[in-house]
Amino acid sequence: MSFKLYSEILEDFNMRQTKKERIELLQQYDSQRFRTFLEYCYNPKFIFDVEVSKYKPSEMPIGLHFLTIDGEIDKFYRFIKEHPKRPQNFGGKKQKDIFTVILEGVYKDEAELLIHMINKDLRVPYLTHALVHEAYPGIDL
Repeated sequence: MSFKLYSEILEDFNMRQTKKERIELLQQYDSQRFRTFLEYCYNPKFIFDVEVSKYKPSEMPIGLHFLTIDGEIDKFYRFIKEHPKRPQNFGGKKQKDIFTVILEGVYKDEAELLIHMINKDLRVPYLTHALVHEAYPGIDL
């Protein structure tokens, strides 16, 4: 399996014509981190409390960024309200600044995807709670 950004995977997902093709694509890129991303998108128990401030989208070409959603997703507990791993008193300006660094460090499409993730609105046609469940039985949504 070659590495693709999550925004590229979802772009490929949009180009698939059938439900079967969409499920096969999701299964092709199955990983614990990608599942975590989808859980954060669809599971209502994950409530993000980070403020999205103005940021400068990266102008670097795709593939040249030092950050990716895949590399950062395991640290997103820092932005989830009442997450047990989240440091005490982590919030406010420090939390917002770290999130801004991430948004500016990933490819511009990935930054938009992160914002959609924390707002629980991916805006990806046909990528539904039910379809994700069908692709990944047992996922915690």
